[in-house]
Amino acid sequence: MFRKIKKTAILLGGLCAALSLTKDPVLADTQSKLMGSISWEKKVAADVNDYLNIRKSADAGSKIVGVLLPGCTATVEGTAGSWTKVKSGDISGYVLTKYLVSEDEARKLYNKTVGATGKVTASSLIIREEATTASDRLTSVPKGTELSLKNLEDGWYKVHCNGVNGYVLGSYVKESTPKGAITKTAYDDMKEDSEQQSAYTSKKENGKYVINCSDSELDMLAAIVYCEAGGESYKGKLAVAAVVVNRVQSSRYPDNVEAVIKQKKQFSPVGSGKFAKILKKGAPSSCYDAAIAALQGESPVGNCMSFRAGHSKKGIQIDNQYFF
Repeated sequence: MFRKIKKTAILLGGLCAALSLTKDPVLADTQSKLMGSISWEKKVAADVNDYLNIRKSADAGSKIVGVLLPGCTATVEGTAGSWTKVKSGDISGYVLTKYLVSEDEARKLYNKTVGATGKVTASSLIIREEATTASDRLTSVPKGTELSLKNLEDGWYKVHCNGVNGYVLGSYVKESTPKGAITKTAYDDMKEDSEQQSAYTSKKENGKYVINCSDSELDMLAAIVYCEAGGESYKGKLAVAAVVVNRVQSSRYPDNVEAVIKQKKQFSPVGSGKFAKILKKGAPSSCYDAAIAALQGESPVGNCMSFRAGHSKKGIQIDNQYFF
């Protein structure tokens, strides 16, 4: 199931002994001191490409109680044959030792795979172009801002924050605790979201739209689909999206997705504020699927440009709505 990123000299079959070995000299790389303020004693990181299961007992058939993503960390509590007992937050269990690296190797792997972060401790911190107080000021960030830490040299962190790359004084940054294990449920949810996003991206890239539609307008189209047909079938969602596309193509309505959706007294969720809330939160992937299909020319309601819920003597009925 697991594929090693690299061979490791630390196979913790005798983990306690391995952890007591003298650490290798610090390598002269740009990350040699990064995350050095965190204690890595007895810490291990998952040296895998995908994920590492944490099991209830030292048995491959035992229940999965948590998951370590690549580079994420846990603390060693003991060993059992080819297994290591670890604890990470509220999750405690066993992982196969051969998929772990420890202490300084764990720190390096974490920096490479996950990426170090830190929070600003000063009331305001200047990000400068170079690692000197005489350098030009790029911007400043308030206390509590999370920074992506790239390396630490001579008391200065090289950082990335809100699209800005620069340097900050290390004395005003507290390195964040390394990320640890997550529950199996959280992992499954994350994997499902990733698969849905991949499917959405593939579908978008492989098809041509029948009208112009920016990414932000796609978000709007998916949001109005959710507002108007969130509880309907996929066909019902597609029908609502098709109505918007049909209006853009018609000379009777505005000629772009945003203007059609925001046209006064046309879509009630826009006026009620529901549309704005869903747009900010993000619509479900099923609404994006319907929106993309409509943009690519699919329509279960032909050229219909209106719809209403409830009973109607005319139009095409799909679920609880009529399209005409």
